[in-house]
Amino acid sequence: MNLTRVSEALLFSAQKPLTIREITTAIRGAEDDLASGTPNEFARVRDAEVAAALEQLKVEYIQQGRAFQLIEKTEGWQLATDADLAR
Repeated sequence: MNLTRVSEALLFSAQKPLTIREITTAIRGAEDDLASGTPNEFARVRDAEVAAALEQLKVEYIQQGRAFQLIEKTEGWQLATDADLAR
């Protein structure tokens, strides 16, 4: 598992834009995987690491020409339909 994928999953399931602080808090608060005995590997993740993961994800979407993009709004980060396909 990597931080970029975890952040992407949170954004995908969110009902509203999420701030970096909200994403960091959610990731840190994730429970350990008791079934496999694996601790939460992101329990000490920092806001700067989440911000870098989001920027990486944003660039990947652009490079891949995806139908959606990651945008930063005043209220946080959100997945949205690419502007070229909005019509």
